[in-house]
Amino acid sequence: MNLFYTLIPTYLMSAAGAGTGEEGAGLQGMLTMLLPFALIIGFMYFFSIRPQKKKEKELKAKLEAMRPGDNIMTIGGIVGRVANITADEVTIYT
Repeated sequence: MNLFYTLIPTYLMSAAGAGTGEEGAGLQGMLTMLLPFALIIGFMYFFSIRPQKKKEKELKAKLEAMRPGDNIMTIGGIVGRVANITADEVTIYT
């Protein structure tokens, strides 16, 4: 965590000092400062958002394949048989 607090002021100072050189250096300094944040957002997408969407797809496929009479176990551990399926609800009996 100390590395984080060390890097942020360094990036801010480098972006502020970038205007003393060429005219295009300000844009380059800003892009250099934003690159780590873009990488962090990219990692968050590939390691948390994308797997969650994959799990949602699998759950939807399981719900579409479910038929009355199938044996199931709920997240809470209740074992039962599917009695009725509507658009947003599955009724079971034990």
